[in-house]
Amino acid sequence: MLYQKATMENGQMKVLETKVVDQSKLTSDCWIVQIEGLKACKKCQYNGTKNCGGQNFRKLKKTTFKWLTGDVNWRDYGGKWISNKLNNGKYDYWFVIDFVNLYEACGEREANEMGGKYSCSLEVVSPSLAGEENLKKALQGWDMEDKPLSELSDEMKVELLSSYGVHVAVWSECGKYANKLIAEAKKQAKTMGELEYNQAMNTFANALGHTREDFLRGDLSFETAIKNRKAAGIPC
Repeated sequence: MLYQKATMENGQMKVLETKVVDQSKLTSDCWIVQIEGLKACKKCQYNGTKNCGGQNFRKLKKTTFKWLTGDVNWRDYGGKWISNKLNNGKYDYWFVIDFVNLYEACGEREANEMGGKYSCSLEVVSPSLAGEENLKKALQGWDMEDKPLSELSDEMKVELLSSYGVHVAVWSECGKYANKLIAEAKKQAKTMGELEYNQAMNTFANALGHTREDFLRGDLSFETAIKNRKAAGIPC
């Protein structure tokens, strides 16, 4: 369905916001919160009362990070941090902070054109959604195709998929200050509740019609894009 917010200006209706909402993915909880996010709570008469229908959405899971891989001198040569295991009610996933020194990676001129010396992104990786086929392909990329999947830890699977490209970014930024970028990435992860996460994963990530969750599966087929567009009521 198509969801719009509008206002009246000089006797004319002006559309402020338009969203395509897949009704099949809405739960029995507060629909307005599921569509607009937690900002809808600010003007709700039931906010903070026992009649609130969105209480579960305001519960944040504790998110912590530790070093995953990279150079000891990560400010110069880059590095990654991994979160604790999280779950959205359907599958397990991890956040990965990917930090890159753009001066070292592509040169000073190109880096400045991109917005600063450093690039930092917050990625999501889900080995269970990616499946064994993608994990095996990732192992082949590292010439480790003979290594049994059963011997891989969760962290190893996350790093393999992150490096192989079976992940999706939910935030990214370039800048001059490394610590500031890392701190913002952690903040983005720690303030993302289950509602915000599920909304982000159900959002289209490209013009074809693939969602962010499709990227986690490594499924960028044309058939999947068409199916998503039909479910959202978008002409194919």
